[in-house]
Amino acid sequence: MFVQLTFIWSILLFTQEIYASAGVDISAASLSSPVVLNCSNSGDASTDYQWVHNNQTIASANLIQYSITSNTATGDYVCMKRNVTVNNFLAINLLKPIIPHKGHSITFTTGDQNKEVMCTSLSYPQPDFAWSLTAPGSQEVNLSNDPNYKITMDGQGNSVLTIISVTSSNKGNFKCTVNNTAGSVSTEIKVRIHSNLAPLWPSLAILFEVVTVGIIMYFVNIKAKEKLKELGKSSSEAESTNSSNS
Repeated sequence: MFVQLTFIWSILLFTQEIYASAGVDISAASLSSPVVLNCSNSGDASTDYQWVHNNQTIASANLIQYSITSNTATGDYVCMKRNVTVNNFLAINLLKPIIPHKGHSITFTTGDQNKEVMCTSLSYPQPDFAWSLTAPGSQEVNLSNDPNYKITMDGQGNSVLTIISVTSSNKGNFKCTVNNTAGSVSTEIKVRIHSNLAPLWPSLAILFEVVTVGIIMYFVNIKAKEKLKELGKSSSEAESTNSSNS
């Protein structure tokens, strides 16, 4: 009984080992520098092997090794010997993250709600995104745990940072950092914050000019009255002097 259970357990372990896909990067594969898949390390030189790529049999492949000569030949590769699966592989084309558009700016207004900043990256496998903020005169701060921000990823190479409620403290350089197994890249988005009084500034400027002109006219009018008063007084004194002389 013990021998039988040991035999069954060995079969299960062997089966799990067979069907555990090994990830293989073929991003550098070419005719001059192929990526070689090795069905096993037995050194078997027979032609009893069969290779299947994405459920399609590769007619020309019947040896223990198979060479991938193009980085577009991604997918599942299964190696069989006499119709028994021996090994399988997952061929992937790793792509270091690339950010197509870098270094732009955006403007929000204090009091705005749920304003979004987007970061897009082309890469494989799908990357992780991290967001941080460097405010003027401050150090860089990670935003993952800040309750005024929400970070989402769609699994298609896009991440959105949502500012729940916009205040003047949201001004600065927002950094989006993209990471996957092939590498990382980052970009900064400059966010400007305008006061919610900004739309009133033209009207306030006109009002200021009107008030200024009014104040100037007021003092000019006072000066003019004082001048007329002085002229009137001088005229009266002159007439009084002339009468005395007569």
